[in-house]
Amino acid sequence: MPQIYQLKPGATAIETTSREATPPANHVDAPRPRTSHQRKYVGTGDFLTVVAPVAVQARAKAFGATVNGEYVLLSPKPLKVDENGLRFHGTAAYARPNQLALFEGTLLALNGMAIRRDGGEFGISASQQANGTLAGRIVGRSGGTIRLTPPVGFDTSRCQVKVNGAVVPHKLESGAIRFNVHISQSEAPKSYTIIAGQ
Repeated sequence: MPQIYQLKPGATAIETTSREATPPANHVDAPRPRTSHQRKYVGTGDFLTVVAPVAVQARAKAFGATVNGEYVLLSPKPLKVDENGLRFHGTAAYARPNQLALFEGTLLALNGMAIRRDGGEFGISASQQANGTLAGRIVGRSGGTIRLTPPVGFDTSRCQVKVNGAVVPHKLESGAIRFNVHISQSEAPKSYTIIAGQ
C-alpha cells in the first residue's frame, strides 16, 4: 500500500468518517459494515505531497523537502538556497551525494559537486559512476553552456568530454569543466560522459 505524506497542504484539511449501512437482521451472511476515515482538502492552493511504495522519512523544508536525506527542491517561484553544502538557484531539482538533476534553474551544488547552466533552456543531470566517470543527460528547448564542477579527487587535467559518444571541446575554469551543448525541443535527450585524465 502506498505511503502518502502531505508535507505542504495548500488548503484546509477536513477529517471525516463514514460507515456502510448495517444489513437487516435477517441477512446473517452479510459482511460486517466497513468504516473508513478520510481526509479531504477544501479550497485552492499549492500542495507538496510525497507518495512512496514503502515508508520513508519525508520532511518539509523551505525549498521543498528531504526524503530519506535526499533533497527535492520545488517551488512555484525561483529560489536561492545556500545551506549545509547545498546551493540552488531555480524552481525544480533533485540532489544526493554525487548525483544531481537540475530540471528548472541555473545552479545546483551539493558538497562541492556542481552543475551550472549558462544560457539556453534545458535540464541537466550529473552523477559519478562506480569507475569514477561522470555521466548525465541533457534535455530541453535550446542549447547553452554547461559548467560542471566534479567531486573532490576527479582529475580534470586531461579529461575528455563526449556528448552522444562524440568528443566535444571543453575548457577548464576554476576547477569546473565547461562545454557547449546544442539541443532543441524536437531532439531526444542527449547523454554525456566526462572521463578523468589518465
